[in-house]
Amino acid sequence: DAVLLDIDLVARTGGMRVLLSVLAEGPEEFAPVLVTTFLYVIDTPSTRAYLNPGTDLEIALSGITDAYGKGEAHTERMTACAKVVAAMLRTWSG
Repeated sequence: DAVLLDIDLVARTGGMRVLLSVLAEGPEEFAPVLVTTFLYVIDTPSTRAYLNPGTDLEIALSGITDAYGKGEAHTERMTACAKVVAAMLRTWSG
C-alpha cells in the first residue's frame, strides 16, 4: 500500500528493493499482491523512474536466474518465481 500512496518515500528509503526481494525470496502467498504492485510501478511512466535499470528487475527474477547448481532444495523457490514471471507476462499484450 505504501508504494501506491507515496512511492517517492518508499524509493528513498530502500523500499523498492525490499518489495522486489520479498517478491523473489518471500512467501508464495504474498506474490499476487506484490506482482500487482510491481506491475503498477513498471506500467506507469511516472513511477517507472523509481526503478534502477538492470538491477531491480534482476532482483525480481533472481529465483530463476540464480537456480543453476542449487539442486532440489531450490526447486520450490524456482517454481514460485516461475509463477510470478508467468503472472507478469500474462499482463502484457503483444
